[in-house]
Amino acid sequence: MGNSRHRQGFTLIETCLVLGLFLSTTYISLTQLNTTRESLVANHFFQNFEREVKLQHQKSLIKNKTPSFKYANQMIIFMEGNTHKKLYLPTNISVKGGNYETFTFTNTGHSSKTLNLPFQINIGNTIKTVTYKFKFGSGNFEKEFS
Repeated sequence: MGNSRHRQGFTLIETCLVLGLFLSTTYISLTQLNTTRESLVANHFFQNFEREVKLQHQKSLIKNKTPSFKYANQMIIFMEGNTHKKLYLPTNISVKGGNYETFTFTNTGHSSKTLNLPFQINIGNTIKTVTYKFKFGSGNFEKEFS
């Protein structure tokens, strides 16, 4: 009958090592998840923005009206008569250069004047710029990334 004081289990160092590996893996995953979320929010905003621009242009052609939009105070305001629809910019997107003039759609759309609307996107540690170039009058636009 030997009196054995040897217990089986993990030492404090082994436990701390496993806990450290687990926490570092979790941190990396959460950082990547946050970056993915910011990217999805930006994509969703731009899809809504483009859809609303196309809708406004179609209204100008079908209803023979002159809807418009402008940027002010972290939102895009789409206007048609007394009706206003607001599209709020997410926290990781801003418009470079402050407030912009009103962009008006017409059903003729033969002006050569363009409006450049540059958005700055912060995703993780990366800053990207998306610039929309609108032809005044028409609902056509080009999208440039930089």
